[in-house]
Amino acid sequence: MAYAQFISTDYVFTYTTIPNDVSPQIINKFIRKSQDIEIQGYLGETLYFKLMNDFATTGGYTASYYTLMNTWVKPCLAEYVVYHSLPSIYLSITNKSLVLKTSDYSQPATLKEMEFMRTEFLNSAEYYGERIREFILNNQQTLPEYWQTTGIDRITPRQNNYNSGIYTPRNNNWLGNYPIDYGANPDNWPGNHQ
Repeated sequence: MAYAQFISTDYVFTYTTIPNDVSPQIINKFIRKSQDIEIQGYLGETLYFKLMNDFATTGGYTASYYTLMNTWVKPCLAEYVVYHSLPSIYLSITNKSLVLKTSDYSQPATLKEMEFMRTEFLNSAEYYGERIREFILNNQQTLPEYWQTTGIDRITPRQNNYNSGIYTPRNNNWLGNYPIDYGANPDNWPGNHQ
C-alpha cells in the first residue's frame, strides 16, 4: 500500500499560524511524523490504513469517513504538525552545532516562550483528538474499522486523548514524606505542635 499524506503543506500554511516563508520541506517532514505518531494513535492501525488506502486509490472519502477526515482529523493533524515542528523552526542543526536562528529585524523567543506556544498547539491538537474519538464512538456502525484490532503487533486506538502534564502516582500516602502514622490531621504532623 502506498503512503498517503492526509494534509499538504498548503493546508498547514492556510489553517495554522505557520507563515508561508517557513520551508515547506521542514513542514512536510513533520506532517508525516505527526500523522504516523499522533493520528495513527487516535484512529488505531486498521482505520488509519483504511483511510490512507481510500485516499491513495480514490483520492477522497465517503460518508462518515469524509466528515471524520475533514472536520476532525485534518485540523488535529495540522495542530500536531505545528507542535512537532516548532523546535526545528526555533533551532537549526548544522554540521558544527545546534544553533538558534536570528534575524536582523526581530529577536528570537526564549525557550520558555517557545514551550508556551507548543503547549497551546498541543492543547488544540488534543481537543481535536478527543473530538475524533467522540465522533467515532457516536458513529460506530459506519466506522467499523476502529473496533477491528487483531494480532500482537497492532496499534490500538488510544483511549485517553488528554495529557495534563500532572503526574498522580497510585499511592494512597498523600502525606508525601511524612510517615503514615502521623495521620491525616495536620495538627499531628511534625512542626505543627503549639
